Amino acid sequence: MTPGLQIADALVAGAGQAARRAAQALLAAQRSEGHWLAELSAESTLEADYILLQLWLHPPREGRWEPPGMERVRAAAEAILKRQLSCGGFRIFPGGPAEINASVKAYCALKLCGFGPDDPRMARLRERVLELGGCQAANAYTKIHLSLFGLYPREHVPTVPPELVLAGNLMYGMSAWVRAILVPLSIVQALGR
Repeated sequence: MTPGLQIADALVAGAGQAARRAAQALLAAQRSEGHWLAELSAESTLEADYILLQLWLHPPREGRWEPPGMERVRAAAEAILKRQLSCGGFRIFPGGPAEINASVKAYCALKLCGFGPDDPRMARLRERVLELGGCQAANAYTKIHLSLFGLYPREHVPTVPPELVLAGNLMYGMSAWVRAILVPLSIVQALGR
């Protein structure tokens, strides 16, 4: 047997063993009623997006921002702070390093919730964002998102034309997650809001 076939056979055997162990672990975690139950966990960007969504839905009035669900907004801010790394930044997967997009969005969300630049957590976060390259190093999605709130200059944001949906199969070559973000953002961008 050639070395290439031996490697392929070993990979197939290893994949089969991993699949059996994964299936056993899932079955062991299944509840007697037939379902699974676990805590949903994610990184801090979900809470940051929630806070920015509240700003979108309930803009400030007379210089004050008081969305109807302010208790939930504060809880989201506290959840963000619980995930802050010792370096000041935020990561996007367990055990990962500080990541620029998560850190920028966390900073904006916390600032909206009243955390000032003199707060030591904000100072550490600001320093980490700058070490990671600042807002300029953020991806297009983060820049577009922040531009919707006047937090990043619109003229420095890549344009996503809504006519992209007319490109047929191109849209379906993208993941559902990307389509769900790209299409609404392109429309909002085209409307200039």
